[in-house]
Amino acid sequence: MKPKRLPTFYTEPQMVALALSPDPRTPTGLRDRAITGLLCATGLRASELCDLRVRDLTTTTVFVRKGKFGHQRWVPVSARAHMAVRAYLKRHPAGPTSPSSAPSLAGPSAGGTSTRS
Repeated sequence: MKPKRLPTFYTEPQMVALALSPDPRTPTGLRDRAITGLLCATGLRASELCDLRVRDLTTTTVFVRKGKFGHQRWVPVSARAHMAVRAYLKRHPAGPTSPSSAPSLAGPSAGGTSTRS
């Protein structure tokens, strides 16, 4: 039986560099900074982020509807990550009627949906 490998992880300087790498002066950079900040601040899985709706984000938590094994949970979110998401949504509204109606927070365009690929 093969021994299990320990997971690898990023160092703090690598995480800071990753979080600051998107250019917030461009639309995709602003989106990517919000997504990266949210992932780093919450530890969400990529699939959980893809399923995240704007209405699932409060000022202090994120509601994960389809987590691992189909579980639902509340995850704390930092003020900085929340502000990054709100800055993106302010410039690029998530849906035609209101941000809360958007199908996905991390959609590739306003009101779009995301996949892990």
